[in-house]
Amino acid sequence: KLARELRGQDTDATMINILKWVKKNIKYTLDKDNFGKNEYWANGNLTYSLGKDDCDGMNGLIYYLARLAGIGKQCLYCAIGDVIGGGHFWVVYYSTSQEKLVVIDSTYYYTPKQIKIRQPFKLGEHYKTIWYLFNEDSIFKPRWQTIKSS
Repeated sequence: KLARELRGQDTDATMINILKWVKKNIKYTLDKDNFGKNEYWANGNLTYSLGKDDCDGMNGLIYYLARLAGIGKQCLYCAIGDVIGGGHFWVVYYSTSQEKLVVIDSTYYYTPKQIKIRQPFKLGEHYKTIWYLFNEDSIFKPRWQTIKSS
């Protein structure tokens, strides 16, 4: 029901609606405080029902809601990698109308800007490396090394 309510005029607007909803309604909480463990990957239903989680829970919920709202898996990937300060989980979204990849991130580098005015995703200032990219069909990791910014 929530995913349907967050649908916008197009998939780009839907992604921003979902991002804003998660940022407003889910509180960032460390797994140690939330689950008593250093790392715990909750599913979307648990994060939603608790109303709190860390980056993998909050951004995983964005992915989950986007899929339920009808955004195709070919346009969505979860990313795990390094940011300034350590490991992080974020969503990479491909906008078919803008023909570019953008970051959707409710925790580390949040921005509610419309997709059309966002810079295309690239490694560098905020997102330093990618360890894995995945969705429900595929997982990618370079064989030779982690993808790194220049």
